[in-house]
Amino acid sequence: MEPKLKEKQRLDAIMIDENELKEHKSTVRQYDLIPVEEKANILKLKIINELESKYREQILCLQSDLQYYQDQNRLLIDTNQNLNKTLNDERLEFKNLKLLYEAEISSLKKIKDDQSIQINQLTSIKTNEDKKDKIQSKNDDQLLKVKNMELETLCTTQKNQLCILTEQMNKLRNEFMNQCQVSVDSTKNQVRSELQIEQFINSIRTELFDLRNEVQTQRFEIENQRNELMNKSKALNHELNLLSTRLTNSNPFETTATTNYNMTTTTNPTSRKEDQDDDQDHDHGDDEDGDKKIQQIIRLFRNHFMIHMNEFENKVTSITERLNLEVNQMQTFKIYANSLMEKINATESKQSSLILTDRHNQRILKHLDISNAIRNKMQQFVEDSRKKKRALCLRIVLLKRKLNFFEYEMEKLRQENNNLKRNVSISEYERVCMAYKDLYRRHQEYERIILHSDNQKFLIKSNTLQ
Repeated sequence: MEPKLKEKQRLDAIMIDENELKEHKSTVRQYDLIPVEEKANILKLKIINELESKYREQILCLQSDLQYYQDQNRLLIDTNQNLNKTLNDERLEFKNLKLLYEAEISSLKKIKDDQSIQINQLTSIKTNEDKKDKIQSKNDDQLLKVKNMELETLCTTQKNQLCILTEQMNKLRNEFMNQCQVSVDSTKNQVRSELQIEQFINSIRTELFDLRNEVQTQRFEIENQRNELMNKSKALNHELNLLSTRLTNSNPFETTATTNYNMTTTTNPTSRKEDQDDDQDHDHGDDEDGDKKIQQIIRLFRNHFMIHMNEFENKVTSITERLNLEVNQMQTFKIYANSLMEKINATESKQSSLILTDRHNQRILKHLDISNAIRNKMQQFVEDSRKKKRALCLRIVLLKRKLNFFEYEMEKLRQENNNLKRNVSISEYERVCMAYKDLYRRHQEYERIILHSDNQKFLIKSNTLQ
């Protein structure tokens, strides 16, 4: 409202000034025509009129402003009364809040005292733990030093052993290389000998096959000759039987002689001449007057038969000689085969010796593997000890940093506690009230959960969290 009134007044003043200028111009023209005395009176009247008009307008403006300000004053009085009422209410609330604040501050002080006691307990526990950790770290350092000394002694001993083993290994390697060369040469010679033996065996097999074929052919020939001789002997026996029958018809004595002669020839071929002499003596003694023709026939027959028998015996002797030659050849072949078997056994013994050398080399390789494994284990053990030492050092450094961090946090908490004790503003009071209400609500919820539990450590932790 006030700015509107001011604008109206300013516009009215501008309009009045313009009207005044117009009137002043018109009056100046008229005033030039009027005499001086009248001019003075006229001026006086004009001034009076102007002053009245001005003051009237101002009075009207002031009256309007006065009414406006009276209305505003009434409104301000009403607002003042309302504000006084609210002020009284707020004073009562402030008193109540002050009482609550004092009660809450007392409770917070109790909580802080409890927390300070718990913090002192925790600090004492931490200090004890730190002392124990320091003692343990010292003991661990001493143990590590002792272990390091032991490890150094072990390393020196094992280095000496490794040097000895390396020397032995170099010797064994040289021996192994020599044996490998010998084994390679022996294998080459063995392969050559095996090839020669195989070639010789194949040649012997071919010779044996040829000999077997020859023996079989000779056997077939001998069997055929035997069959022919048997057929001839049967034919001769048949002829003898026919002659004996003829002689029986001519002379019974000669029949008995022929029968005896046939029996003796069939039984013993060695006593043929004795039987012939006996027969001749018997013929000359008994029948000196026998038929000369029959005797001549018998003699011819006997001569023919003896010729055939001699031929048969010669063939048999030739066959036996051949068989003896074959037997001798087989015996020589057996002797040669036995010599070859001895050579093969010698090569097998060499192979067994090579196998033994291979086993010895395998043992050497196993020993090398074991020594390498021991060396690797020693290196791993040294690396593990170094890693453990580094881990312990890092752990000690981290524990020291944690201690410093906890001490710094403790100092911060102490400073905050002192600052809270010194100055607590209303905003902080409201913040603390809200936090206290939230904590009280949580405390009630936790009490509902942990009311029947006997775990004091958990309760202590919950208190520390609060």
